[in-house]
Amino acid sequence: MGNGEHSEYLLDEENFCKNSQSFKKINKNIKKLLTLVSVDLRVARAKLKKEQAKRLLIESQLEEKDRVLKAFTSCNEAIANASNETQFLNQICQLIVKSGGYKFVWVGIAGLDAEKNVIPVAHHGFDDGYLDSLKVSWGENKYGQGPTGRAIRNGRPEVSRDIAKDENFKPWKKAAIKRGFSSSLALPLMYDGTIVGALNLYARRKDAFHEEEIQHLENMALDISHGILSFREQSKRQKQEEKNQRSLLSKIAISALLETSLEPLSLKRQLEVALDLILSLPWLPIEKRGSIFLADDRIKTLNMAVQTGLAEQLLTICQEVAYGYCLCGRAAEQKKIVFASHLDKQHDVHFDGIKAHGHYCVPIVYQDSLLGVLNLYIADGHPQDEEEVEFLNTIANTLAGIIVRKRAEEKVEKLARFDSLTNLPNRPTFLERLGQEIARSRRELSHLSILFMDLDNFKIINDSHGHPTGDELLVQSATRIKSCIRENDIVARFGGDEFCILLPAYSNKKDAISVAKKIVNALNGEFLINDIKCEIGASVGISHFPEHGDSPDELIRKADVALYAVKNCGRNSAQVYTSDFEMLLED
Repeated sequence: MGNGEHSEYLLDEENFCKNSQSFKKINKNIKKLLTLVSVDLRVARAKLKKEQAKRLLIESQLEEKDRVLKAFTSCNEAIANASNETQFLNQICQLIVKSGGYKFVWVGIAGLDAEKNVIPVAHHGFDDGYLDSLKVSWGENKYGQGPTGRAIRNGRPEVSRDIAKDENFKPWKKAAIKRGFSSSLALPLMYDGTIVGALNLYARRKDAFHEEEIQHLENMALDISHGILSFREQSKRQKQEEKNQRSLLSKIAISALLETSLEPLSLKRQLEVALDLILSLPWLPIEKRGSIFLADDRIKTLNMAVQTGLAEQLLTICQEVAYGYCLCGRAAEQKKIVFASHLDKQHDVHFDGIKAHGHYCVPIVYQDSLLGVLNLYIADGHPQDEEEVEFLNTIANTLAGIIVRKRAEEKVEKLARFDSLTNLPNRPTFLERLGQEIARSRRELSHLSILFMDLDNFKIINDSHGHPTGDELLVQSATRIKSCIRENDIVARFGGDEFCILLPAYSNKKDAISVAKKIVNALNGEFLINDIKCEIGASVGISHFPEHGDSPDELIRKADVALYAVKNCGRNSAQVYTSDFEMLLED
């Protein structure tokens, strides 16, 4: 190597050393810079991660808040759309689950029974039969220590943040965990200072209910409470309106019943009208069948007076019912309403094919005297209702007044139309009926006969043994006379010992003579009255329509003329009128 080359080599080495030192310095600076950058990146990443976590938390909180707000809004929608409390609460549960993301929601009402049970009335979500066997109380017992019972009892929100570790949740823990419930919240429902129940929410995750969410849900529970109040007030108004309507219809029915009682109807017809009216009341939940019994208190039996829609078997079995037998008999015996919602042990009457039903059997009482029983049918399972009982008692009292009035009218009518001693029609009643039969015979071109008679030797017995004996003799004579005639023949007492008999629609005039002789023979038999043997006879005069006249007065007059002729010829026989008998009157 030459000197020149050696000089260049030394120079290059010197430069290389200088450059190497510069590179080391640069490399050191670069490493330092990279370290700073790395630190800054780690700080930046940490900061970014923190910001992301914060953002996620905010988003989560916003999402939860949004869910609660949606549930809150849903509550207001349910109030606006529901038509009744049950529908409203079910809609609330459904909307809370859908919009709030909860696993299960139910509403329980605080019962007023001795055990203070909480009664589920609405629910939605996954429960897989959770409520079916759920026993929850708001009393101080083991079933009242969970969130629901405490919320109702204490009037504040109660949370179970971890159902699996919550000892107060022990009675329901197994069933809850099986269904994936991890935490729960119970919110009291109250209005006017009274707690009526609780809203219960279940979540999938533990510690799902934070304070802000609880506060929002508490406000929602307040809205639900207002909704319950609104529906109950509405229901209360509707019930009052319905009650007013029923009261009006009841007053109209009773007024109509009283109005018909003023019409000239028989007691039976009046009871038929009354039963039809009662069965037609639209608000009274009774079937279109029933009956009214009249009481015979002497022998303690009920006799069916009128009925509508009863099975054929009942028309025989229940025609006469003893006091204490079956529901009607018990109502008669106890003089109070007997109610049955089913065919139970109170029913003594059973037959093949009998349909399930219940009863209101209402005694008809006047001044503590039993007059009868109103028997009404209700659907099987229908519960007793105090308003129905009150109305039926009013109806029974009205019927009692009608029965007493009709019986009084019938008594007056009977006194006016019937003989009080023998219960036979009197002279005016007989003449009225005779006129009707003459008109009918004239239309049908048929015959009728009149038998006018009196009792032989009656005056002697009456004078010698006294009027009581004479009266009893008249009663027994009337019974014997009636036994000799047909059901559609009419016998009347004209006064004293005189009787008149109408024999309508006889095809043969000789039949009248046969009947007259039969009566004479019946009255010839011995009478025993108060150990007194009495013997009498009978004289009978006969007239025929149209042969002897076409008016009641003419026919009776000619039968009386024939009677006079019998008396003149020795009594105790019968004669048909002839014009020759008129001469006897002249003599």
